[in-house]
Amino acid sequence: MKAFKLILPLIALCFSTSLVCAQEIVRTYPMNEIQTLGTTIALDKYQTSDGNGSIKISSIRPITICLGEVTKLEIEESEVVYKAVVKSEDLDGTAFLEMWCTINGKSFFSRGLTSTISGKSDWKEISTPFSVKKGEKIDKISFSIVLNGRGTIWIDGVKLLKSRLK
Repeated sequence: MKAFKLILPLIALCFSTSLVCAQEIVRTYPMNEIQTLGTTIALDKYQTSDGNGSIKISSIRPITICLGEVTKLEIEESEVVYKAVVKSEDLDGTAFLEMWCTINGKSFFSRGLTSTISGKSDWKEISTPFSVKKGEKIDKISFSIVLNGRGTIWIDGVKLLKSRLK
């Protein structure tokens, strides 16, 4: 009986390892140069909508960049609007704002798909709204910018606004 107790785990181990196939490397990424990421984020003191600098984001592929998160909010029965002033250069695709709101532990999003920039554009305010119904309360807001393509954008003047629902 003791031998059976020792052999059973060994049989199980052999059976489970026989199902694993040899792994083949498809591609490696050494991560020893920043260019490997294909995305750069930097402060740009010269490109600015308000005279105080902006954040410059360049990417060779679509990417979402979280710009911040706000917690301990007391927002209920309101419309929340996330706004930013943005500019683009050689943007092959679009850029828009995205906001995630957590209400009672559940996450909901709003994307500014009708308020975008693309190509080469001068400073433009874009936004995305989110409505909070009666009886709901926002616990957290995360706000991002989405580059749905490749190119360079600058973002400045980020604001979260709220107005009471009527």
